[in-house]
Amino acid sequence: MKFEMVEQLPLVSVEIEYNGMKKTFSNVLLDTGCASTILDTDLCEEIGLLLDLENPLQERCMELAELISELNKK
Repeated sequence: MKFEMVEQLPLVSVEIEYNGMKKTFSNVLLDTGCASTILDTDLCEEIGLLLDLENPLQERCMELAELISELNKK
């Protein structure tokens, strides 16, 4: 797996297939100690993968998700 260090964070590109549709996610934080996975919800919706609004980890990970979103804009 190739990764790039950006602002001291290891980032990778990941291709996800869901229901026969594929999407490549860029600037995905490689965090082997995280208990959950955070992906750009807009990109997930493009392949039909929808957000679980009942997951309590979502709120705790919101700040990290915003950071990743900002990195994707660069």
